[in-house]
Amino acid sequence: MDLPDVAPGAVIYLPVNAPGGLLYLGDCHAAQGDGELCGVAIEHPTVTTVQIDLIKGWNFRWARLETAETIMTIGSGRPMEDAARIAYRELVRWMAADYGFSEIDAYMLLTQVGKVRQYGRSQIHIGSVHQQAIPSRSEERLLTNLAAHPPVGARLFRLNEAEDLAKRRSRHSGQKSRAEPGSFQFRSQAAVRRPARFPAW
Repeated sequence: MDLPDVAPGAVIYLPVNAPGGLLYLGDCHAAQGDGELCGVAIEHPTVTTVQIDLIKGWNFRWARLETAETIMTIGSGRPMEDAARIAYRELVRWMAADYGFSEIDAYMLLTQVGKVRQYGRSQIHIGSVHQQAIPSRSEERLLTNLAAHPPVGARLFRLNEAEDLAKRRSRHSGQKSRAEPGSFQFRSQAAVRRPARFPAW
C-alpha cells in the first residue's frame, strides 16, 4: 500500500473478501515520504518476518493499521476527497464498533483531534487519531461496553488487560475494582494516540 506507517511493530488488519484468499508481501522501502511523489521510494530487497492471525467475526471494509500510539484507517479513491471521506468514515465505524463510542461522538471527537494524510498519486488517504486525545470520561463507558457488545476479534486481547489495569488501580487506591468481566480499555488509531499510562499490547 506504500504507507510509511507499515513498519516494524505495526499491526495491519486486512479484510478477507474471498474464501481461501492469499497474502502477498512485496515492494519494501528503506524510506518513503508522504506521497512517493516521483513514483518510487528507496526500493530494496528484504527478508520480512510477519505473524499472521485469522480473526473471525470482525467485519470491516477497508484496511486498518495500529501502532503503539495510534489507530489508522486507510481509504483509496479519486478524487482525493473521496479517499479522505472513506478513511474518516471507516475510523468512525471502528471507534463505534470496538471502543464504545456512538457514531456521533466519534465523529465529533475526530472533528477536534483527527488527522488525515495523503499518499501520492494513487489518492490513498489515511485517517488517524492519537489515543491520548480521547477524553478520560470515555473510560467508564469503555469499561462497561462489553455487557452490551460481546468481544470479537482484536477486542479479545483488551479484555484481560483492562481487568489487570483495574486491579492495579484498586491496589494503589485501596478501593474495590470496578472492572466487570469482559471489560476493556481504549486502544486506537486512525489516528488516536494511546494514553501514556496504558501499556502497549
